[in-house]
Amino acid sequence: MKKSFVPVSILTAAVIAFSPLACTKKATKDNGVKPDADISLDSVDIEKKYLTEGFISNDLYRVVIISPKEAGQSDMEYIQNKAKKRARVSMEQNLAASNIPVDRNTRAEILNLIDQHGRLSRKDIEHRRYNVFYYEITKKNMKNYLKNAASQK
Repeated sequence: MKKSFVPVSILTAAVIAFSPLACTKKATKDNGVKPDADISLDSVDIEKKYLTEGFISNDLYRVVIISPKEAGQSDMEYIQNKAKKRARVSMEQNLAASNIPVDRNTRAEILNLIDQHGRLSRKDIEHRRYNVFYYEITKKNMKNYLKNAASQK
């Protein structure tokens, strides 16, 4: 009696071909929910006077970050980075709204202002669900400094 190895070899090939798929684990990266992932300034019930952003005066530029009360100290670095990025984008948009073009030199000046003169602080605003942080950039006559830096070529 002669046995055929064709069905066995087909079955073996199928097992070999599909076994890596059964053994692989889908890699997932847990980024977690960041403190201000979906919190916009318009969606919170905090007095609007605390949420004012942009040039507060010629010497002060402010960005407001809202985070849940559950956010811990480990999230402070994330909040700081988020605030710096929002400050950069907001300052660029402010210049663009005044028809002042933003090039890489202007962007470098903005980043320099943010790094050297920016400070994150938590505001003592009583709220049951949110913490309010201000990222404030303070420099004497900063508004004119930015406009002049942008117009220099």
